[in-house]
Amino acid sequence: MKRVITDEIKEPSTTQNCGLPAERVPNTSYVTKKNKNQYKLGVDSGGSFTKIVYFRPLSPPTLPSYVVRDYGLPEELPDVHPDPSLEITDAPTLKFIKIPRHKSAEFMDFVSKTNLHGQFKLDRLGITGGGAYRLAAEVKEKLKITLEPLGEMEMIFKGLNFLMEKDLSNEVYTVDPSTKEKKFGVLDHIKESLYPYLVVNIGSGVSILKVNSQYSFERISGSTLGGGTFWALCRLLAKTDTYEQAQELSAKGDAKNVDLQVGDIYGYDASSPGYTKLGLSPDVIASSFGKVAIQEEVPDIRPEDVVRSLMFMVANNITQIAFLCAKLHNTDRIVFTGGFLAGNIYLMSRFSFALQFWSEGKMQALFLRHDGYLGALGAMLHRSSDDNHLLLQ
Repeated sequence: MKRVITDEIKEPSTTQNCGLPAERVPNTSYVTKKNKNQYKLGVDSGGSFTKIVYFRPLSPPTLPSYVVRDYGLPEELPDVHPDPSLEITDAPTLKFIKIPRHKSAEFMDFVSKTNLHGQFKLDRLGITGGGAYRLAAEVKEKLKITLEPLGEMEMIFKGLNFLMEKDLSNEVYTVDPSTKEKKFGVLDHIKESLYPYLVVNIGSGVSILKVNSQYSFERISGSTLGGGTFWALCRLLAKTDTYEQAQELSAKGDAKNVDLQVGDIYGYDASSPGYTKLGLSPDVIASSFGKVAIQEEVPDIRPEDVVRSLMFMVANNITQIAFLCAKLHNTDRIVFTGGFLAGNIYLMSRFSFALQFWSEGKMQALFLRHDGYLGALGAMLHRSSDDNHLLLQ
């Protein structure tokens, strides 16, 4: 189903994931009519975190310790300025924070007690993600703010395209599979159109979007094998208690202890005639968890090895699907985003390795500096076709 996004949209927006039925939501705006580049804040309330992008007010209270602050992100973006109704310092600064889902009610009590929302002069708030529905009644009761749901994929698209158009050099980077080093400015050589490119958005499931232009995208594929799969199997097989614990274990594990490699089948002498015909190296994974299957008895396996193998399995399969979609749609640019990445450099390096493998070195996996905040940024930038309707007052 093709979706076309412009500042003039009148059609209700849609959220899609993994081929499941779309959820229809009304179109809304929360930018002043005075200047389309003047904003207040944007909110994306997902399954695990509520992400907020906002201009720091003049007298902000000290945030609770459970609020995750992303200090590494820049405090300004091109053509993004504070709404003139906000009271701020002489140097406007953008802030990026995350509130864990289980702390939502506690954070609302904090906002109410400190009157933080009063500094933003809010009575209506555009918000994307499931929290737009899940939290609507509680926000209305505690903060007297009406939530206006915004389409999830549309807001991700809007935030992503803004960053790609306005700050490409500082936004997009690659990760070296061997050294784990990040490299920015990797698309600076593009002299013509950036489009089309693919976006592989990995949350609980996977949605693959083809971005055709600054104003349109279409969902071309997806998968049920995503971050939710990884986390569930980590809990079942490695007995991990938190996603952060699973990330830590993935950095320590050795997948060779559980994965069946080509060398386990053909031997590890890469100069043998068998490898000449096969065209693969001994360290290529032949079967995820396959080494466990060929043992007479189930071996005692370290949790970190299980998590590492799961990470490889999910990343390899998602990357193969993305690569095939790129070939089908005639593009060599693939951007990987979503909560599954969560800044995990080992996971990103695996996506990089897998894409280089499938493309025979012709493609590089692309990642985003603001990954995780695309929906919130898109919500901040969003405005409807009704320029006379001011939702944030």
